[in-house]
Amino acid sequence: MVEGAQGVRGLSYSHKAQDDLVAVVHEVVGREGEVAAEAALARLLALCDDLARFPEMGRRRPELDAFGLPVCTMAENGRLIVYARRGNMLLIARILRDV
Repeated sequence: MVEGAQGVRGLSYSHKAQDDLVAVVHEVVGREGEVAAEAALARLLALCDDLARFPEMGRRRPELDAFGLPVCTMAENGRLIVYARRGNMLLIARILRDV
């Protein structure tokens, strides 16, 4: 958890996180169809919105810190969201398959 964290004013996605979201959609479409892919994408985006409001929901991962930013992760439905707070913004860095 991020100590003393409060909600942030904005949410941004790295280029890699955007690519990760596209990959999730393609993967789920191929496996379960378009309706399931839309639902999976909606769940991930809603969780990212929740993280922007409550960044302390995630687990602090000091071993992943980068560029002086404290990195956190949140596991959800087979995915691992990697994010960091940068000023009053929350940066979603990656959305990885949780193995």
